[in-house]
Amino acid sequence: MEHSSLSHKPHKSLDPVVLPSRWVVLDTETTGVIATRDQIVSIGAVAVSDTEIQPQDSFECVIRQPYNSSSVVVHGITQDESERRGTSESEALQAFSDYIKDACLVGHHVEFDVTILNHRMKHKTGRGVSNPFLDTMELVIAMEEAKWIDPRPSPNDFGLDALCRHFNVKRSGRHTAPGDAFITALIFIRLLSIAANREPDMVRRLIHPGIPPSE
Repeated sequence: MEHSSLSHKPHKSLDPVVLPSRWVVLDTETTGVIATRDQIVSIGAVAVSDTEIQPQDSFECVIRQPYNSSSVVVHGITQDESERRGTSESEALQAFSDYIKDACLVGHHVEFDVTILNHRMKHKTGRGVSNPFLDTMELVIAMEEAKWIDPRPSPNDFGLDALCRHFNVKRSGRHTAPGDAFITALIFIRLLSIAANREPDMVRRLIHPGIPPSE
């Protein structure tokens, strides 16, 4: 599910030379947009390494829901479907934690995804998500300001659909967690390739530190 990015200053003291060897591009579909109150309906993720998507290194799950929320009109996962396809929240979050390992997380307005995952994991397991993370929207804006890419026709449109149009990425599986994760990964590898030919350190400077487990 898409959400506006929260105000968060990039961390400046990370190693300026070595980029992560494994990125995990993720998306969550949720019951709403309040990370500390709403629930996760589904999680989708795919790994990127060496500026290539690794489809064999992917993750998808649906979490069982006790009732239908208004967000069904966005993601389409009903309570009945979640019962048929889904798993318990505890099992899903543990599996996702095992999957991401120490990867750098990537997403479109990813701070919301990290925050809700952190909140739900703490609630269920007592520990959260401490992985560093990178917002593709922040990277696009930085590259526009550096004049590495053409500016978006609608600079105030920060949605994923706008980036798909701008980078000519097909919007297949839109508003599903696996679909949006894959779409975001397609955009991300284009941005990584541009940075690799310019200044890879730009990407590194925009990586946020993980949220401390004690927060």
